[in-house]
Amino acid sequence: MAKSLHLILYTQVKSMYGNLFMYKVENCDGEFYCLLDVITTMPPLLALRWTEEQLIEKSLGTQKSYLDSLKLFYDFWLAKFGVSLDFTFHSNDYQDVEALVEELMSFWDYLLADKQINNVIMLPSPSAKQKDLTKKKRTAAKHCQVVCQFIDYLSNTYLNVSYRDESPIVLRRYRASVKSKLKEAKKKFSKWKKSNQKVAAYSTLRSLTSEQYQDFIRVLTPDIKKPIPIKLPDGSVQVNFEMIKENPLNPIVSYEVQMRNYLLTTLLVRYGLRIGESLLLRKQSFLPSRVDPSKVIMRVRNLEDDEFSDSKMEDARNYKPQIKTLKSYSPLASSHMGLRNISGHP
Repeated sequence: MAKSLHLILYTQVKSMYGNLFMYKVENCDGEFYCLLDVITTMPPLLALRWTEEQLIEKSLGTQKSYLDSLKLFYDFWLAKFGVSLDFTFHSNDYQDVEALVEELMSFWDYLLADKQINNVIMLPSPSAKQKDLTKKKRTAAKHCQVVCQFIDYLSNTYLNVSYRDESPIVLRRYRASVKSKLKEAKKKFSKWKKSNQKVAAYSTLRSLTSEQYQDFIRVLTPDIKKPIPIKLPDGSVQVNFEMIKENPLNPIVSYEVQMRNYLLTTLLVRYGLRIGESLLLRKQSFLPSRVDPSKVIMRVRNLEDDEFSDSKMEDARNYKPQIKTLKSYSPLASSHMGLRNISGHP
């Protein structure tokens, strides 16, 4: 009865929305992504657990990419068996993880067949566009490898004493068997992950040597200017700058742009920040250390975190900077003069 109901709902949704099927990846208020069932408007259990326990710590872009791949696997399962992946797993008491591994090659064929379930696989003809086929295989390989990670998570989560009344030794063998099969599957997919496109001219470049970096900084160093505050008739103060020492190597005319380039490069190269994290810094991000007055603590926070709310600030950017991972929240303490100069603390 349950299988018939799933099949009826699936048929109705497909007739209404074409290839949309029953699942979609949803952005949850910019906090995280999740996979949703469009009929129940609820997340499938297995996908939700994977998101909560593993994907939530990854960047939003990575979450969406992984869940897009998982959505295809959910669509494939429903199209092939007429029931959802979660229902199948629940019917087997959350034990038959190997059944998912055995469907990986069928999932591969499904992706190459433009998401159609078909028992007949067409061999590529000599006139077929091999570049398009190779690109399709690379994309399919990426999706399949993500699904392998998902299956590995299910193996570690459900093949244990909490869900199966068997000895830990036997369960360990089950998990080892699943991992072995996943490893073999990954080997088959991995050969398609590398692009066959021509290598770009800049792809072989390496990091700057210390001498090259010093030369680069000499060019990037801004002019030395002295701020001169000027009080205007309306009582406001305007700051002009008097040239003290010009850097003839710096090709940038604008002093503001010179300072921006120098500060961003210092934060990226010397302190290891990502560009998005550097753009999140503001005056409140730098605090003097209470333990060691000679040090300054730099904290990176998202725009909406704590007292860093930008609700009163006008920000016209469509894609605002954000921290890539939760590990980036760690504060950085440094006594380096460069960080003290950036922060403005004596």
